[in-house]
Amino acid sequence: GEPEKHYFAIDTGLLIRTDTNADTPQGKLAIEMSLSDYKDLDGLKVPYTLRQVTPAFTAVLKFSEVKNNVAIDDAKFAKPNAQ
Repeated sequence: GEPEKHYFAIDTGLLIRTDTNADTPQGKLAIEMSLSDYKDLDGLKVPYTLRQVTPAFTAVLKFSEVKNNVAIDDAKFAKPNAQ
């Protein structure tokens, strides 16, 4: 695949940005993903804010809660009934 460039914070060592290119039907698309608002989760630092910037759009995802190893009912993965 395409090479990626990773940027880390000098003071914490945490990943703060990733630059990559994605193949799309319209051609290669440059994607810049920024990670921030790290919080401790079971002894790991997890980013609660992700910002994705492309030439076509900017999207920001903000998580209010993140959980590890939560049981998920198999019914959630069932194929929907066609009507």
